[in-house]
Amino acid sequence: MLLLMTAIPSVAEDILTRGYLYAHLKFMKPVWWILLSSAVYVLNHIWRLSDGAAVLTYLFLLGLVLAAAVWIKRSLWLAFGIHWGANIAFESTHSMVQTKTIVQHEGPLWILAGIWALLLLVLAMIYRKKEKPL
Repeated sequence: MLLLMTAIPSVAEDILTRGYLYAHLKFMKPVWWILLSSAVYVLNHIWRLSDGAAVLTYLFLLGLVLAAAVWIKRSLWLAFGIHWGANIAFESTHSMVQTKTIVQHEGPLWILAGIWALLLLVLAMIYRKKEKPL
């Protein structure tokens, strides 16, 4: 059930925030397209917009990672895999595993944002080796 309930929203969101934009705006410079797609991705999480800077940062960085994956591979598959995996991890830790929060700070969200930033750097290095710089 977890696989299904995370796959359908992941692929739907990937089609909306990356596939549609890529199909219609691939004439844009890569950096601008990736930034636009990332902004649309954050806005697509409208219910999270008031959750604070840490949430908005990790959503934007994840949007950058997913958009860069589409631009690099010219396909939604890598972005879908990353997105689906992230959603499985999120749902697993929020619905399957019962935890109790004992600290009230955003440290873990900033760590998550840092992890997405590191993945973005890895994707950028892969892109530089294969193509021209973003």
